[in-house]
Amino acid sequence: MGTYDETCTTTRAGIDDSSTVQCVVTLTLLKGKITGQGVFPITSSGPGDITLAITGGTGDYRTARGYVQAVNTSPIESQVTLHLIR
Repeated sequence: MGTYDETCTTTRAGIDDSSTVQCVVTLTLLKGKITGQGVFPITSSGPGDITLAITGGTGDYRTARGYVQAVNTSPIESQVTLHLIR
């Protein structure tokens, strides 16, 4: 369990209601934080594959590498899976 915070910036907007966003994320967990970032598309049906590179960490995660995958499960919720290489 933890919290997931993100800031996203639209980097490209299409005429067909599509866009590309760059996001920076922080996952706050009991034993430290993990940060990530990446770019992914958004279409009229929602975001595509959301895979972000792990860029760093603190505490027990200070040497974390790998990637983060997110799947939207509803308009206001996502399931986030960490793939850690330590």
